[in-house]
This record gives sequence, C-alpha cells and structure tokens, in this order.
Amino acid sequence: NAARDWLAREILSDFPFADESEEATAWSLLFGPLLRPAINGPVPLHLVEAPVPGAGKGLLVQAALGATCGVEHVAVHPAPGVGDNGEAEWKKTLTAILLTGEEGVVIDNIRGKVESGALEAALTAKLWRDRILSRSAIAEIPVSCVWAATGNNAIFSPDLARRSLRDRLVPTVDDPS
Repeated sequence: NAARDWLAREILSDFPFADESEEATAWSLLFGPLLRPAINGPVPLHLVEAPVPGAGKGLLVQAALGATCGVEHVAVHPAPGVGDNGEAEWKKTLTAILLTGEEGVVIDNIRGKVESGALEAALTAKLWRDRILSRSAIAEIPVSCVWAATGNNAIFSPDLARRSLRDRLVPTVDDPS
C-alpha cells in the first residue's frame, strides 16, 4: 500500500483525469514497461488525450514511461501527416520507430481522425516486416514496446479504437498551459 500511495502521490496525483477509469488506464501505462517482457503478444496503445492543449498529456506520458523505462526523457515521434500519402507515411514512420528498439514509443500530437491499417497492424503484431527506406531489403523487427500517443480530441477508427486504451485529461481551469 505504501508503494502504491507513493506512486499515486508522486506521479499521478496532479493530472486532471476525466474519471477513475481514465486514471486506471494511466496505471497500466505506468506499469507497462515493467510487465511488457512477460507479455508474449500485442499490447494496446495508450491514447492520452484532452479537449485543449496544455492539459498535461505529454507530461503524463513522460512521467509514466520515464519512471519505468528508467530514462529521464522518453523519445517522442511526431504523428505522420494525413492526406494522399498518409498510410505510406505511417508505415515508414512505424518501421523507423521499431528499428530503434525503444521500450516506450510515444506518437505525439495526433490530430483529427486517425485511420491507419499500418498502425493497426503494428499494434497487433509480434513481428513487423517492412522494406527499409532507400534499400531493397526487408527488416524483420520484433514488436516488444509499450505504445502511447497524445492528441487533442483525437478520433480513432473503430479498428484502432478497439486496440487502444484512453487516458482522458480534463483541465479544471480555462487555460491550463
């Protein structure tokens, strides 16, 4: 109980979670890197989202993953753009990210509606295969990371939503930044 209380007070207490279920998913993000090696299969993406900028989404991801990945700052990857090349950009970005071997993957600033077969596949894969950019070679990469993303009012396709957990932050002040 003392350890749980310390973690709640030192890491999670200052975030304006929408409700208790949102806070519960933050606990799973916090413990994800510690438990990931014991999970032989996919894990969901944690979408940390809010209605406005400055709510603490990035800070929550950094605090939770940084504490259990043992790093001061977890690398952040910008979300690929949308449009004609959106799906190709998701594939290239995911391959590059997975090649780094990071324990915690953070995709930052997801905007609008996200519909990506590549992201859906990465979230359910044990092994990712894709062509290495500018080469005629295929990379085979084990998918053993914990996934997180941040965004304001992000909307996921139904297939992506069922592969995700939501941590919604709702600031109690008009301008949280």
